[in-house]
Amino acid sequence: MIKNGRIQKFEYTTELAWKVSKAFIEIRLGIVSNSPKEIYRIMFQNKLINEKLFHDLLETIDDRNHVSHIYHEEAYDLIYKELPNHLKSLENLQTILNATYV
Repeated sequence: MIKNGRIQKFEYTTELAWKVSKAFIEIRLGIVSNSPKEIYRIMFQNKLINEKLFHDLLETIDDRNHVSHIYHEEAYDLIYKELPNHLKSLENLQTILNATYV
């Protein structure tokens, strides 16, 4: 139950992160996009995030997408092990958005 709960938190936190980023670039840059990967690409192209964070956030989106379609315990466990890395990426994004918003 705990593992499942953490995965669910990861899913909705990842969803919230890209949607906040979407709102940020709409307000800040006037650019509208509905794709999480495109949102992060726009942020990278506009130097709001660095290349490493860009790639880390893309991996976060990929894992969020995979979690929705996992039917094998091994694949689920691999993504579960990546949660600390995804947390760090999302925290870095939050720090950047907070600093840039002010």
